[in-house]
Amino acid sequence: MSSGYRRTRGSSYLLARFRASGQPGERKRGVGEHWKAIGGDATEYGFDANLAFSRGVRERIDIDTVKKMIGGCKSVIKTGEDQDRLHVDYEATLHGGGVIDIDAKGRRFGAGRFWNTKSKGRENIRPGEPDVAIEKWSVMPTKTRTERLRCGCNHAGKTGWTIDTSSNTHLILYTFDPLDTEEVFLFSFPLLREASRRCLDDWYERYKTGKQFTPPKRHRSGWFSEVVLVPVSVVERAVLAVQRGVLAAQE
Repeated sequence: MSSGYRRTRGSSYLLARFRASGQPGERKRGVGEHWKAIGGDATEYGFDANLAFSRGVRERIDIDTVKKMIGGCKSVIKTGEDQDRLHVDYEATLHGGGVIDIDAKGRRFGAGRFWNTKSKGRENIRPGEPDVAIEKWSVMPTKTRTERLRCGCNHAGKTGWTIDTSSNTHLILYTFDPLDTEEVFLFSFPLLREASRRCLDDWYERYKTGKQFTPPKRHRSGWFSEVVLVPVSVVERAVLAVQRGVLAAQE
């Protein structure tokens, strides 16, 4: 598959759109969509399996892609599990010694079948435009007896990574299976977090939501997570609105 580089117009917040590289003729087995639209049971998929998927399928392409997208990048390394759990999947080191922490969000094969097949009119969403997952709940509050039984405990709730103010992540790398799209998106995380904070309620009203269940293990409980799937151009415009402002009034 071909590769190339393109900077979007007026987009310091979005470093680039990129055609991800891959081996000619390479095809990946369809393994189902990670997030499932609410209306049935949540997709059941654990952190350990997600970690194995990320390492086994995406790591090589992610590293090569980051190197091509970030100018002056000397090296990119995969972090360990402790960093993974803190929302840092890769560390990119620049020639001058600066380090950029990157959280990678990869969607599995089949995501494209949920994307818009028609333009949304005034929203100016192109047909087949990818959407990206904006996480509201990393751990959803348990509200019913059935949820408590499945999780094995009662959860008060934990804020999703997208609006988590404790995270020191610098960039978010959104990727997809190449059979769905070869486009990838690299966002400034602090700007994405603020855009999500401002727009989350509106996005939940307008776009599909999905939840995932991580089953309990011997030494820990299970939990539900929840995201809203937002067309990428909508997220881009929200981030642009965050980075443009006016001086604060002086008293």
